[in-house]
Amino acid sequence: MNIIPPTSPVPFAVQPVVSTSSLHEQRQYDLHPNQMVRATVAEGGADRALLDLGHQQVLAETKVPLQKGQKLNLMVVETSPQLILQIVEDKLASRLLRSLHLLAEKPEMLPLLGRLLAGSFSGKGLPEQAQAVLARVVELMRLPPGQLKGEGLAELIRLLGLDAEALLAKGDGAKALAGLKGALLQVAGLLAEDSATAAMMEKQLKGLELYQLCRVRLEQDGMLFFPLLLPFLEQGFVFAQKNESESDGEAEISHLLSLHLRLEGLGNLQIRLLHDGKGVFLRFYCESQAIADFVGSFSDELNEGLASLPLQGVSFTDGAQEPARVLAETAMPERDGLLDARV
Repeated sequence: MNIIPPTSPVPFAVQPVVSTSSLHEQRQYDLHPNQMVRATVAEGGADRALLDLGHQQVLAETKVPLQKGQKLNLMVVETSPQLILQIVEDKLASRLLRSLHLLAEKPEMLPLLGRLLAGSFSGKGLPEQAQAVLARVVELMRLPPGQLKGEGLAELIRLLGLDAEALLAKGDGAKALAGLKGALLQVAGLLAEDSATAAMMEKQLKGLELYQLCRVRLEQDGMLFFPLLLPFLEQGFVFAQKNESESDGEAEISHLLSLHLRLEGLGNLQIRLLHDGKGVFLRFYCESQAIADFVGSFSDELNEGLASLPLQGVSFTDGAQEPARVLAETAMPERDGLLDARV
């Protein structure tokens, strides 16, 4: 099992990109040394280029020709007296690309955890801490959809332990082992390598590592990613974004949650929740218009359930895509070579 090392800037062979902006303008970028930044070349050139950093652009002097539309992974070297960025090799992308095929498979974490809690390993029982973690995750996963409230879902997401390696690198082994990833790694050493349980363990750990890679990649774009490993979902995850804009000289902040699900019976379902100063706006994207009409027939119940929120509007339409495809295209937007081959 290849364990994901904690992400940190690595000194690659680099080409510097130096900002030509003034010091006053540089302070507006809110960047700090060693920070990783993703950029798109808005205007290319042999010695100068306009870089789009997401919510801001910077005119830069470059020692390597850049083409319009080119995607760059940059590391902040200095912020004063000039903003200096370095182009770095994107090893994360190549590793993520090799694991994307796992997204098409339904997570089967609950059967594995049930087997671990019921079995014995090398003549020993589960370590006490690992047993407590596995038991709590199973308890939360087995809750019916109507009983899994926000606090329980947040706890389940935290318990996945997708930051296990980063915690171990910081020397905080106790917190690392308090998550599912750490507990599974602890139990893996007790399994016979050729057992069916070991094969299940290997598969689920690879799935967790894929979610770690997706989380790191999407954080580079200012997006939070939460996988939903729930037995009543064929696939599921949440994107969360915070957007800041300015209107009439005043800063406006909005939060966008995008819930992507695949359920038996309903198929693909996407729910976008936008919360701003005016209230909450909901939009349901279903697999077909017929399903959208069916889901929309429960709008009165939805309004009653969300009575405590300042709900400003709800709409139902078609156009939902498969969650696995959405995640792959969001995590690897510049990869035009993704092949969708199905039998």
